[in-house]
Amino acid sequence: MSAASIAAEVEGVGGQPVSAQTIRCTLHQIGLHGCHPRRKPLLKIMHKKARKQFAQDKQTKDMDYCNHQSSMVVGVSWSGAA
Repeated sequence: MSAASIAAEVEGVGGQPVSAQTIRCTLHQIGLHGCHPRRKPLLKIMHKKARKQFAQDKQTKDMDYCNHQSSMVVGVSWSGAA
């Protein structure tokens, strides 16, 4: 909905002419600001290939690597009590 369409609607209801700029200023004063969401950059083929390669590398890790990582975490207390 635009400020011009709101001004036309107000003029039709009240019969008093109101400018679109008056509508914009009033909405701005009460905290309503017009905005459009930013566009997210599209993924390029290079990004898709890199993500696929990363996933494949993670999937093919051997169990020795996983066991080594989990053995490093054995001494950590997650409950907060020492």
